[in-house]
Amino acid sequence: MTISDLTEQGRPVLVDFWAPGCARCRSLRPVLEELAERYGDRVAFTEVDAHAEAELAARYGVMRLPTVLIVRDGQVTTVLSGSGGRAELEAALDAIA
Repeated sequence: MTISDLTEQGRPVLVDFWAPGCARCRSLRPVLEELAERYGDRVAFTEVDAHAEAELAARYGVMRLPTVLIVRDGQVTTVLSGSGGRAELEAALDAIA
C-alpha cells in the first residue's frame, strides 16, 4: 500500500496514522471526526493503523503517534506529528481545501 492508494483524484486527503494503544490517538479521534464533518465535502479523511501497516508508516517517516499527513495530488504537503490540536489541523486544512 502507498499513500497514492489512499488518495482520491483531485481531492486532498488527510491520513491519520494511529495505533490502538495510543492515548493521544484516542483523544485526537473526536477532533478528526468533527473536522471530517466540516471539511468532508472538500477533503477525504482516512486512517491507517501504524502497527498493522508498519511498512507504510516507515516509508512516510512516521516516528510518533498520532501523525497526520495531508496529501494533495499524491504528494505529502503537511506533516503534523504528536498531539497537535484542532487549531493546527484547521489551519492546515484551510490552507489546502
